[in-house]
Amino acid sequence: HSRLLSATLEVDRLQAAYLAEAGLARAAHEISHARDFSGGDGIGVIPPTAFGPGYFQVDHRPEAKALVGLGVVNEVRRVIVSRYE
Repeated sequence: HSRLLSATLEVDRLQAAYLAEAGLARAAHEISHARDFSGGDGIGVIPPTAFGPGYFQVDHRPEAKALVGLGVVNEVRRVIVSRYE
């Protein structure tokens, strides 16, 4: 039972990380095109967006030249920070 729970949790962690990366890719696309495709929230800012088994969102911090991506699956949260030049 604990091995099954552990495997399920690991799958959720991996999926949440992939979701965070998907959000970062979308934000990077906005930045590279200097255009807000997600509707008036600012270039590189991605609001909570349902995708597959969960959702992603991205906060753009231009002063730090950083994107902070969050992926969530079954209440498992993964955060990935991406810095750019």
